[in-house]
Amino acid sequence: AVFLAILTTLTVKSLQANAGHLIYTLDDPYIHMSIAKNLATHGVFGVTRFSFSSSTSSPLWTLLLAASYGLLGVSDWIPGILATLFALAALYSADSLCRLLSVGTIGRSIICLAVVYFTPLVPVVSTGMEHAMHVFLAVVLISTTIRFVLDPGGRTLAFMCFGGLLAVAVRYESLFLVAPLAFWLLCTKQWRGATMLVISSLLPVVAYGVFSVMNGSYVLPNSLMLKGHFADLNGIKAIINALGYRGFGILIGTSHLYVICIILLLGALLWRRESRLPIVALCIVFSILLHLQFARTGWFFRYEAYLVAVSLPAIGGLYFG
Repeated sequence: AVFLAILTTLTVKSLQANAGHLIYTLDDPYIHMSIAKNLATHGVFGVTRFSFSSSTSSPLWTLLLAASYGLLGVSDWIPGILATLFALAALYSADSLCRLLSVGTIGRSIICLAVVYFTPLVPVVSTGMEHAMHVFLAVVLISTTIRFVLDPGGRTLAFMCFGGLLAVAVRYESLFLVAPLAFWLLCTKQWRGATMLVISSLLPVVAYGVFSVMNGSYVLPNSLMLKGHFADLNGIKAIINALGYRGFGILIGTSHLYVICIILLLGALLWRRESRLPIVALCIVFSILLHLQFARTGWFFRYEAYLVAVSLPAIGGLYFG
């Protein structure tokens, strides 16, 4: 209710300020919308209807937009509506994860309000991009992995692998979550689960890479080629940075993620009950370091939104569970 009230108020004010036109807060969503429109109306995955272009950082989001355009017609409202629905789904999944971690009603209410404010969901939705969907799928991935560890059966394995596949398909940064989760599974001798999670999570990367190369482009989307930080081994300083120092250095200067890591580590160290929750907290901290090592933050906090959203229920479990 709080999320919808704030979002509705700001949307109305935006419409009034722009002569009734819906305007997103960044230009990036219009790239996705252009590709989706050309795919839906001309069958071409590109910013123009004439040729392929690897200009989207989220293949799954673009395909979802294209399917929506094909069914409902091209509309500026569709990305915002989808982002809102996924934000609501993210809140529901955060509440479900809190339940799984034995957080009570008051604690769940506090955590869900924290997800609204600190993720932050309203600015994320205002971009009209895939980040709300990424938040939802990241929380689902954490939840399904915990459920698999608690009950390693075929059903929970399928849910976990499907969650990993979708999370990576919407944004490749989800691999930073998959890596420590798969390592956790290996440590608990869940060899099949770890292997299946890694394979299913890499499928979207491989599928898009093959499609992109066949159309004369790179394996990775252009935006990741430009914005991603790739290891440079030219000199001792570069090697030290490549081994993790870069990510740790950025963490020190990124106050919100730094505070989250401290809270998670303190909660894990002070936890005294028999539970896998401290391991989950450590997996999230390692995911944050991986993200900062290879990716970036900023611009409405959208890049790291998924990390904040998965951290808050874990904090709720450590301190309210």
